[in-house]
Amino acid sequence: AFAAHVRETRNFFPTNQLMVLLGEDFRYQEAAKQFDAIDWLIDAINGRSELNMRAAYSTPSRYFAAVAQAATAVPIYTGDFFPYATDPVTYWTGFYGTHAALKAAIRDLESIAHSAEVATATAVVLGRIRTSFSSLDVDWPSLDHVRRTAALAQHHDTITGTSARHVLDDVWQRIAAARAE
Repeated sequence: AFAAHVRETRNFFPTNQLMVLLGEDFRYQEAAKQFDAIDWLIDAINGRSELNMRAAYSTPSRYFAAVAQAATAVPIYTGDFFPYATDPVTYWTGFYGTHAALKAAIRDLESIAHSAEVATATAVVLGRIRTSFSSLDVDWPSLDHVRRTAALAQHHDTITGTSARHVLDDVWQRIAAARAE
């Protein structure tokens, strides 16, 4: 089944080099099991010469270098990727227009973190804080918490609104807690 999938996917690649992505956000929480399964798959493909395929772990850099070495013109896509379909009846739209209040709250939180950083740097430069950077008289854990919360909220499923409801609720609570600090 995997070899058939690769043969079908081959039609979408300009060279005989294919990038096959395995996994998703939560797939590698038990990484050892995943890599054992991938090792088995690679060995199975490479052990069957009649498939006329070779599988290997790689990196994006090595993949693109191999494509470039093939000296094949790679088409440049200039169209629109939206709506995005994951199967014939599932379309993902509205990434940019959904959860406007959440997007605004994230921007505000990032603004708070940036303002605190600028104020601290200014105080250091003006001599209002006379200690070393490693022990500034600033509540660094709170500022770090604000930064980390803003970063977490930028996760691709959160900022686009495609995460589960309980995840969005959790992010809202984290933003409120970070703002309160």
